[in-house]
This record gives sequence, C-alpha cells and structure tokens, in this order.
Amino acid sequence: MKILITNDDSFDSPLFHILYDELHKLGHDLTCVIPATEQSWKSKAMTKSGNLALKEISENDRSFYTFEGTPADCINVGLHHVCTSKPDLVISGINLGYNASFSYIMSSGTVGGALEAYLADSPAISISQKLNSEEYTSWNKNRKFTPETYQKYSASIGQVLSRLNEQLTNFTDAPKLWSIELPEYLAENWQIKSTTPTMTPYGSAFKENEDGTYSHYSPGLSDDNKAGSDIHTINQGHVALNKLDFKSLF
Repeated sequence: MKILITNDDSFDSPLFHILYDELHKLGHDLTCVIPATEQSWKSKAMTKSGNLALKEISENDRSFYTFEGTPADCINVGLHHVCTSKPDLVISGINLGYNASFSYIMSSGTVGGALEAYLADSPAISISQKLNSEEYTSWNKNRKFTPETYQKYSASIGQVLSRLNEQLTNFTDAPKLWSIELPEYLAENWQIKSTTPTMTPYGSAFKENEDGTYSHYSPGLSDDNKAGSDIHTINQGHVALNKLDFKSLF
C-alpha cells in the first residue's frame, strides 16, 4: 500500500521514526513529507506568505522530505508535487502526546495534516501517543527519548500497527478521516474501540510571565469517566478510534 506520512513534531520525532520503521516492516511503500521545524498547535493552518523550501534528506538508506511549512502544507505539497501517484492512505503522526477530546482535535497540527488529506479526497488517519508527564517534559527539554522510553513505545506501537494493518481496508474503502489515540500502556486484553471525542475544554493555553508577557503551555484535560469517550478509553489501556467523517453531514 502507498502511504504518505507527515507529523507536526518535525523530523527528529522518535515516534515518527518508530512509525516509519513499523510500516516499512509491514511492507508498505512510504513517502514522507515532514515539517522542517515543530508545528504543534497549528491545526490546519497553511502558509500564505514567503517561499518554502522542500529538501530531500537521506538517513540509514531511507529518503525523506522536509518542508518549511505546517503539516497541512506538507500534505498538500506531498499529494500534488511529491507523490507520483495518489497514495492509498495518508497518516499524520505519531504525535508526541494525546489529541483526545474535541478541544485538542481542533487544535492539533497532526490532525490538521490528516484533515488536509481528507479534504483532498484521500483516506486519512491521525495517530497520537499519550505520554506521561516525565516523558513529555524530557522530550520538550532534550528533544530525544531515553533508550528505555524508545523501546517502551516501539514495542506497543508495533503491536497496534500490526493489528491496524489487518483492518486497513476499513480505512481505505472511502475518503474518510480518522483520529487514533494510543494509551501509555496497553491493557492485557487491549482492543481498538470506536469512541466519541469528549467535549472537555482545556482552559487557558497561556501563562503570564514575570515581565507581563504570555507564553504557551500545554494544559491537561481532566479525566473523563464517560464510557465510550476517547479519554476514558485510553485511560483504560485501549486504543481509541474517532471517526471524524464530516462529509457524512452533507
């Protein structure tokens, strides 16, 4: 299967490399157009001004493209300028941190990349991985995982992608949009469950500094104990699958 990949965490994201390696093992033909710099919280924003560079880079006998734009920019350029034929599927991710709840879905650059593909009539999936606070803080500070953290998520993501691979025809039979949320730890009897995004607001996304300026910080969401919600599902160790098929509304 031909798959176009992007993310919003940029090329150095360890979860992107895990995604690439696992999909490659499964035999898929991969094209990757990744933001040159981190583009979190950009939703489906696209760049209107300036000239954006597309660069091909090679690493360990693999080729990727970086693009100086948002995830939506990357997918648009990937679909119309990089891919020699239309891909069977677009995957955006794997995001460092969850995008559960409607609040995060509408804010996420990872989801925005998938949405751009969906609007171009391509089946698209965004995938996000819940991290614990220590892992997330370490990533933001050091831009890398410890070997133990890398192995932890490599193992669990490999299990999930192997199972998803058995169901890929369900995602590619029509141009639909899906958001997949991965728990920090998979339950012993974990399942991929159809869920509904919570409507929990995240409150202020800014903090005031001592000099009176404001800077962004990532607010957390309170636990949602409603059975069938995406947050409740990943907190139970299962994979949450949100169908975001807006075209069905028309």
